[in-house]
Amino acid sequence: KGISKTLKNRFSNKKIYIDEVPQDFVEPCFFIKLLKLDEKQVIGERYFRRYFFDIRYFPDKIESKSRDIWNTVDILQDLLELITLPNGSIIRGTNRNAESEDNILHYFISYNMYVIKKKDQEEYMESLEHKQLVKGSD
Repeated sequence: KGISKTLKNRFSNKKIYIDEVPQDFVEPCFFIKLLKLDEKQVIGERYFRRYFFDIRYFPDKIESKSRDIWNTVDILQDLLELITLPNGSIIRGTNRNAESEDNILHYFISYNMYVIKKKDQEEYMESLEHKQLVKGSD
């Protein structure tokens, strides 16, 4: 949602699709796809997550596709470095790189964050009685 909102603010005249591109999509447009998510427990309830995205850009058929693709890469490099999430948090994009394949831009970026997974608190025992005898005493 943070990527989509950021793209929409800058490219208001271009359609943005998330996860699926319909068969009759209109160019120019963006397609945002989550490629991979990995997570590693750091300590206790704290985990480190990495989200890997492929943002595809289908250029307009009217313009020079190659020029449009590389102009868009320049904009995306600055635009997606920091994004604001729906909860107001700001995160930095890392591992940003781009490639052009069959006149389609693939812009790869990952966003890393720490998350806390709260576990349900178990109920404590009311009381515990323990009786122990010492050798030689009754």
